Amino acid sequence: MITKTTEPLLNDKGKVIGTQVEYRLFGILLMKKVLYKPEKYGIEFYDDYFTLI
Repeated sequence: MITKTTEPLLNDKGKVIGTQVEYRLFGILLMKKVLYKPEKYGIEFYDDYFTLI
């Protein structure tokens, strides 16, 4: 059975700066990925930034 666990990543002030996602198969870690928000790098307003999909 595959399970997905999502945990928030917090900075020292208690703000969420990203998420950590783990995929496990019968308790064995298959994949782990960390997704950071722009707040981790000190960017507070990112309305003017272009995003490519």
